[in-house]
Amino acid sequence: MRSLVFMFLVSVQVNTFADDQEQLDSIYRLFMKQTIDIKSVEQHYAENVIHVSMPNQPLLIGKKDFLNMNILPVAAMIDEGNMTVKLKAYVVRRVIKSEMANDVGYLYFNMTTQDNKSIEQVRKFSWVFLKRANQWRVLTDFDSVPAPMSVLENINDYRLIE
Repeated sequence: MRSLVFMFLVSVQVNTFADDQEQLDSIYRLFMKQTIDIKSVEQHYAENVIHVSMPNQPLLIGKKDFLNMNILPVAAMIDEGNMTVKLKAYVVRRVIKSEMANDVGYLYFNMTTQDNKSIEQVRKFSWVFLKRANQWRVLTDFDSVPAPMSVLENINDYRLIE
């Protein structure tokens, strides 16, 4: 009987872990579509999200500022057909606890404008997630200045989200 209870508990933990993995991956995929669903993005960011980006960029605190400064301008350019964006996330470390998670890795961007000008870059990132009401939300979003493209060649163990 004890072994059945143990196997059941292990099974529940494995399923929960797999569900958490998929939920976290799905947040990245919000930005990998041909159009960005602003409502979905809003739902996956905490009200008090903190965004830290390149030097000389302001520290953004709060979902409204984050969306207005980072997401809405890019979403508008994509929706109007002025730009396409390809994004891949290389998660090199993911730690999931009961209600907190942290991903660290590299984001690959390829942005192409309507006149075929292309910007390709890789940035280091760290996202901290908070789980409330069984839904993961981004609490802290940090990314670095562009890194050399060669960093992607030098990583061996990663979770690719595309």
